[in-house]
Amino acid sequence: MRHSLGFTYPTVVMTYFFFILVWAMWRCRKGISVGSGVALLAVTVGLYYLTDARNGFLLSCVVILVEMVLGQRSRWDGLARRLSEQRWCRVLCRVVRFGYEYCAVLLCVLLAGLCWLYPAQPAAMLNSLLSDRIRLTAQAAANYGIHLLGNSIQWVGYGGDVDWATIGERYNFVDCSYSLTLFNYGVIFSALVLVGLVLLARRLYKQGNWNHCFLYLMVLGCCFIEPRLLEVHLNLVLFAAAPILYTCPKWLEGRK
Repeated sequence: MRHSLGFTYPTVVMTYFFFILVWAMWRCRKGISVGSGVALLAVTVGLYYLTDARNGFLLSCVVILVEMVLGQRSRWDGLARRLSEQRWCRVLCRVVRFGYEYCAVLLCVLLAGLCWLYPAQPAAMLNSLLSDRIRLTAQAAANYGIHLLGNSIQWVGYGGDVDWATIGERYNFVDCSYSLTLFNYGVIFSALVLVGLVLLARRLYKQGNWNHCFLYLMVLGCCFIEPRLLEVHLNLVLFAAAPILYTCPKWLEGRK
């Protein structure tokens, strides 16, 4: 059943659906109606039945459910305004904003910590939930090392037709955008990517569109379990938002 749609890797179908869904929600800007959300949930459940792609299914469901809530914003906007006047809420918002702006960095720190702990708990438990991604990342770091300018690694188990009988224990592909970028392109390029993501998060926050901020977080979360961060043909949201990084900085304003 998992291969009924013709893909060697069934999770690719759900990944494509997730990024199409995120792009559609990005264009909507203000959420969706309950009816549209129910229809999208039905499609998501159908794809999960055909692919058994657990992580993609959960991420897609979170996107749809939150977009349904955002679509009913007029009903809870007054409550949100009253809560924002509370001191504890303002403190909480500062903490949430920090986590939002540095989400990509925090995910990298989390991944590094889990790889360092593995195979101890809780890294072993999370490795099982993340379909062996922690072990494969730790294994790649031990086997190939981390270099300033990257490394040429022959990845086994990703892309093209795969004969699983011949792969066996040679499978070494890392299904995480952040670690894959680090191994392939090195520390310098990875650091520049993280700086760009932090700046992008800040600009999105200043624009005040909470829907875009949420979708940005979901894309970063998906890239933690999928090697899609730098794939332009899929990750349309980050590349569509990137132009806001090129707005005139304050220290240049007023100059001709």
